[in-house]
Amino acid sequence: MTGRFDAAALGRDFRHETVAAADVNLHVVRGGKGDPLVLLAGWPQSWYAWRKLMPRLAARFEVAAIDLPGMGDSERPREGYDVSSMARRVHEAVVALGFARVRLVTHDIGTWLAFPYAHEYGASLRKVVFMDAVIPGLFAAPPDPKLWHFGFNQQRGLAEALTAGRERVFLEWFFRNRSLVTDAISESDLDEYERVYSAPGAMQAGFEYYRAMPVSMKQNQAYAARGRLHVPAAVFGSDTPIGPVMTEAMKQLCDDIVAEIVPGSGHYIPEEQPDWLFEKLSMFLTD
Repeated sequence: MTGRFDAAALGRDFRHETVAAADVNLHVVRGGKGDPLVLLAGWPQSWYAWRKLMPRLAARFEVAAIDLPGMGDSERPREGYDVSSMARRVHEAVVALGFARVRLVTHDIGTWLAFPYAHEYGASLRKVVFMDAVIPGLFAAPPDPKLWHFGFNQQRGLAEALTAGRERVFLEWFFRNRSLVTDAISESDLDEYERVYSAPGAMQAGFEYYRAMPVSMKQNQAYAARGRLHVPAAVFGSDTPIGPVMTEAMKQLCDDIVAEIVPGSGHYIPEEQPDWLFEKLSMFLTD
């Protein structure tokens, strides 16, 4: 097993930090100078999903890529994997980092949290980006056999038993089968993801987000009932069945939104199409 990726290798003064939310310590990779930009990845990934973008974004922003509670090198709370609780923890971490108003860029489960975050803490957001996720309770996943894990991950005990000691096989299936650029995540990248997900309790923590979906669905529906989001938003969907479903649904939930499909990208947009994404983020995030 390889050691943790050295954030300093990214340049721009990137370093590993730990920041305290109310009840959990979160791992952050932070660097660059400028207005604050927060990055949230999803499952089965970590802050490392942003590695191809972070050095370029850090030329104009102070970038903080936060590992969600239970993921990456962050602590794994015993409970509270619903989106409202997780958004609160991330917000507490953002405040602890000393950030007042931030730009928030999210992917996958990071996007699950971004919707309640924008409703609860919209005054602290300058802009928000949602990427390639079926947000629980807001719209349904399209028919796609590659989304089988939504049910599997909820099977308490069984999912842990079947993946124990086989984390790399499990992770690699997703990266190869949900990507269109199938070499975007290399063997050495898999080493880093295997490192964090083979840690004790890591797979279970990731599964808990899916097990909390019934609660998260009700929370998101309650947020949507408050009205449309007013924060300037962008949604980037993959060039797969989920992309058009998401982009169309998010248009109905946001007042001010840019929505695009990422050409030639599967689910892992920041790794599959980093150049395209950097150009779009540069245009959208810059005032």
